[in-house]
Amino acid sequence: MAIILNKMNKTIYVFVCCAIVLLAACKSVNKTGLATNLQPEIDALSTPGYQKIRNLTLTGDFDGNGTFDTLVQINFSRLWQANLDSFPDPYKMPWDSVVAWFYDMESEVLVFAKNLQVDTLNLGLAIGLYCLINVGDVNDDGADDIAIVVDVCDYSRINFCRIYSLCGNAWQEVKSFAIHEDAFNIYGNIMPVFGEISGYLEKKDSNWYYHDYQRIAYDRPEDVGKMELLKTQPCR
Repeated sequence: MAIILNKMNKTIYVFVCCAIVLLAACKSVNKTGLATNLQPEIDALSTPGYQKIRNLTLTGDFDGNGTFDTLVQINFSRLWQANLDSFPDPYKMPWDSVVAWFYDMESEVLVFAKNLQVDTLNLGLAIGLYCLINVGDVNDDGADDIAIVVDVCDYSRINFCRIYSLCGNAWQEVKSFAIHEDAFNIYGNIMPVFGEISGYLEKKDSNWYYHDYQRIAYDRPEDVGKMELLKTQPCR
């Protein structure tokens, strides 16, 4: 049976955690607000009712200098000024309480480069990322671009894939298109690392193609649902 996160519309209430559990869910940070140790200090799964946060990494030549770089995702709590290691398990707790917990923690999903002097990409309040994908150079600037789908704290299964390009020292969104989160349904209890988004972002013959879930206008009936070549404009 597919495991699907059930975002039911219920009255949001504030879920209050004890200080011990909150501290156990965090890791140390340096003065820049980034983790000094990306490995968990505790086994999050040993905390009753909590599950481990999955932090994705990605390699590629994002500045076009011919050298591979590494991007790292973290969940940072502005409240505790530390990286979150675990969060309330949505399969064991009401979704409303999980959403309230992330709001209380003032949690932000950040993506930073380990070996590049560039700005950190702040993706806002969220559980994490469904995917972090290297789509190659889709805006013809000589550097790899990235595709991201954020696991947002909301009640909708409609989401967006956003394409980012490194423009100077800052990440810039150069394209976005709608997807349905059913693309991330899984069988079993192990979440894979998604290298594509089935039906919405796929690689064929060395090129990337996409489909916008919310597109309604087509020139020909035979084009309905057809995937298009992924190309974006250069940095503005």
